[in-house]
Amino acid sequence: MTPGVFVSEKDLVCVDGEPIVNSAPGKVYIMINKPKGVITTASDEYGRTNVIDLVKSKERLFPIGRLDKDTTGVLILTNDGDLADRLTHPRYEKTKRYTALLDRVLSKDDLEAISSGVQLSEGTTAPCAITFPGTNHMMVNIELHEGKNRQIHRMFNSYEYMVRELERVEFAGLTAEGLKPGAWRHLTQAELKLLKGKT
Repeated sequence: MTPGVFVSEKDLVCVDGEPIVNSAPGKVYIMINKPKGVITTASDEYGRTNVIDLVKSKERLFPIGRLDKDTTGVLILTNDGDLADRLTHPRYEKTKRYTALLDRVLSKDDLEAISSGVQLSEGTTAPCAITFPGTNHMMVNIELHEGKNRQIHRMFNSYEYMVRELERVEFAGLTAEGLKPGAWRHLTQAELKLLKGKT
């Protein structure tokens, strides 16, 4: 596992030439490429490594939403409760895109059935987009606008598929491109405006 990269307050950090600046005093917005085997909670009674352990911040941060222990990909950490609500509340319908590796080829009929909505214990999932990124139909792309607990695993399990690997490749328009697993950086002003729905 690659540890997080420490950045001091004196460092000038840019992404694509744009300086990274927090939008309000005391507010912190961080993107991390969550590695496999790290939990998403801010603390753990069993002492397991969590995403907060990978980030060197003086502020008390929490993750926006959760990724399962073995799910990888883009995750936002912050101390801004208003932004967290905006990104997780169903009424805002923020897009989340995933790539999943299944244990067998996904049939056309099952693809249509799962993407139309699956009955779970707390209700039926909203329609989602499922596509194949290539000729290997064990690999699928999923686009969701909601975030039920272990939703992708449970949707495919309902049709007797096992999700072997799962990566969140995009969250609310942001990707972790350029970040190695376990690495992190502060969000840019442009990214923050995108998350808040401002132009």
